[in-house]
Amino acid sequence: ITSFAKNISDRKQAEKNIRYRFDLEKLANEISTMFVNTEFAEIDDAITSALEKIAQFSNANRSSLFLLSNGMETLTNTHEWCEDPEDSQISLIQDIPFLTFGYYREELLLHKPISISNIDDLPLDAMGEREWIRDYGFRALLFIPLIKDKVLIGTLGFYGEINMEIYWPPDFVNMLNTTGNLILNVLERKRVEQALKDSEEQYRILYENVPVGIGVTKLNGIIVRVNDYLLKLGGYTLEDILEIGGIENFYVNQMKREEVITIFQQQGFVDKFEVDFKRRNDTNFTALLSLIPIHINGELQIQAVVDD
Repeated sequence: ITSFAKNISDRKQAEKNIRYRFDLEKLANEISTMFVNTEFAEIDDAITSALEKIAQFSNANRSSLFLLSNGMETLTNTHEWCEDPEDSQISLIQDIPFLTFGYYREELLLHKPISISNIDDLPLDAMGEREWIRDYGFRALLFIPLIKDKVLIGTLGFYGEINMEIYWPPDFVNMLNTTGNLILNVLERKRVEQALKDSEEQYRILYENVPVGIGVTKLNGIIVRVNDYLLKLGGYTLEDILEIGGIENFYVNQMKREEVITIFQQQGFVDKFEVDFKRRNDTNFTALLSLIPIHINGELQIQAVVDD
């Protein structure tokens, strides 16, 4: 009977383990899919959502993303999920010295995950951490180092309720290593897209305010964009430009256009070539035309600068 009961118990434990691994894999796939499908504006919300899903899966009641800066001297809590909003620490952990992480810092710098299920998991020399527990109570915690190019970038942190033990299974820790890489990738994507957005905004400001005419055309001469100064030079509206369509319709002398095309094909650019252009009121104006090739959204186009 004892052997039979043990077999049943073992089978139930095996079934429980299989269910746990299935649910863990399902969570990992869900987070991965969420990051793949996340738009730029939703990246921060997606990271917070991932922290929430992981915390709820592991019975943690707070989860955080910490990023290092200033040569790993300071640490900032950039994203956080809390079961109880009053438990939030994000406003307190902004540009704090990384040294305050004490024992945890030493382990993270060695690229080791830190798994504390009960107070006995802390080494005796982790004096600062043990002091904190005496003052505020024990919290199970898990830190996952975030590594990029063999450099510590930050850490994921998960915390249990006060005086409640949590077991962090190795499979769970391994999954979080993969999730950490996903978060680093999506943060890098956010950085690149934000830099591009800022660059485009700076270009737009320059494009609209520079005191020369600037336009962009496709290789076949169809006008894609013009700035206000170029419109003023010819007395056109944007609607006029779009209706007229091709740049060839603005040349007074088509022979000149052929010369411009030849120079561009031979040199790969045109520098201050004198051209007469048509105004909307049937008069002409003379300007210096410069052309350079540019890529916009992967398409080769031509930027024109018209200086009167």
